[in-house]
Amino acid sequence: MEEELKDREDMAAGAYLVGLFEDTNLCAIHAKRVTIMPKDIQLARRIRGERA
Repeated sequence: MEEELKDREDMAAGAYLVGLFEDTNLCAIHAKRVTIMPKDIQLARRIRGERA
């Protein structure tokens, strides 16, 4: 049971990070860059409502 919970946590964390990096990449592309930067992650999180 604990192993199943760990697997679900890993899956959820992975899905969150994949989505965050997809949004981060879109922010970088919008800024006409191909390299993501910390400010892109910050902007993506702000747009998502995760950070004020």
